[in-house]
Amino acid sequence: MRELGGYVFDGSSPDIWDDIDSCCRKGLAEIREKSPGMLSDEHDTHHLPMEKDMLMSWIPWQQIAGIEAADITCVLALQAEFGWCGDGMGFVSAVVALQNGGLLAITTRIWEANSGE
Repeated sequence: MRELGGYVFDGSSPDIWDDIDSCCRKGLAEIREKSPGMLSDEHDTHHLPMEKDMLMSWIPWQQIAGIEAADITCVLALQAEFGWCGDGMGFVSAVVALQNGGLLAITTRIWEANSGE
């Protein structure tokens, strides 16, 4: 990843993912409070476009990459889910931050049904 000139963050610490989860839950609660009925259940969040202010307040950028939210110009988020026969489910999550067309930070988490991590 050195050739990309960006900052790659090791997202293996559960504290970071707890921080992200906490921020997202707070943000979701704010949406529900401001617009009751906008989200009927948890699945509606899959179709909720993230606005700039949501990205700035929902993700703890300072803890993840040591950068201020105002310095982020583009964020890509990915979650892929897969199933194995008899194994249950697993997923891969990633958050990628870009600035001026370059990689600024990336953090990933892989959860496999057998190991729980």
